[in-house]
Amino acid sequence: MPQSVHDKEIRQGLIPFPKDRARRAVERNAEERLEKAIEACHRADNAAYLLPEFLALIDSGCSEANYFAACILEEGGPSVPRDMQSAVFYYQKAVEEIGYLEAALALARIHYYGIGVPVDNELAARYYQAILAIEPHPIASLMLGRMHRLGHGVHMDLEHAERLLLGAAESDNVYAIRELAMLRRQQGRWIQGLALKLKAGWRAFVIGLGNLHDPRLRQA
Repeated sequence: MPQSVHDKEIRQGLIPFPKDRARRAVERNAEERLEKAIEACHRADNAAYLLPEFLALIDSGCSEANYFAACILEEGGPSVPRDMQSAVFYYQKAVEEIGYLEAALALARIHYYGIGVPVDNELAARYYQAILAIEPHPIASLMLGRMHRLGHGVHMDLEHAERLLLGAAESDNVYAIRELAMLRRQQGRWIQGLALKLKAGWRAFVIGLGNLHDPRLRQA
């Protein structure tokens, strides 16, 4: 499951838990329904069924369902029209209520690229910074490194960009390696930049042969 982007108490599961048996039974039922819906989501089952199920779980107090409802609304499809305004709303609820890291990454990506919303690089940077304030994350490091390299939403700082991108590249993320290659060229280190560019292309080919969904091929 996605991790927290809020304080340690939430990440450690110290949210007050109801003690009455009836409430616990309801929560167990919601957890079972959520697990089944997530499994169906991973199998790419009918979104027309899954979205109402996730929304019903949200109404029952299952905060985790916000993230999955947002994913369906962002993706859209034949049976569920894409609705970025609603997707952002549910991603925000997932962050505000239980601090889902993946929801924060989604919001940062949406605002950085302006997917159905106006581009807001400063807001995207704040999301990435909030994630990195809690724990290292290759995608947050990659994106914030890119933003410091280009001066998008933050001041241009090639030294800070280098630290971030080196950290992201340690995970073997091919986009982090490619971004580091562009930084080296920007620094005038053309040979290193070319070597890293070739490495990124080769790693992408090798990793893609094994699994196109490998997290090392994740861009944002």
